[in-house]
Amino acid sequence: CLLAALDYNHHNHRPDYVTRKNKKSYKRLYSKKSQNCCVQVVKVAKDYSYIPELQRCVLRKCMDGEALPRKAKRNP
Repeated sequence: CLLAALDYNHHNHRPDYVTRKNKKSYKRLYSKKSQNCCVQVVKVAKDYSYIPELQRCVLRKCMDGEALPRKAKRNP
């Protein structure tokens, strides 16, 4: 759940994809529920360059003993 939030925040403001002729690219989306079409701008492909740094931070926390416990303690 938190990983999805990190991914969303990192990729939220991606620029629009521009063709070689310097034009924006569009795609059609069809909704089966409402049975209509809409046009959406194509975004640049996602970049996962932040993943190695995230892995290093998690590993560092585990090595320092600051990782979250496997089971949360419950109050009766």
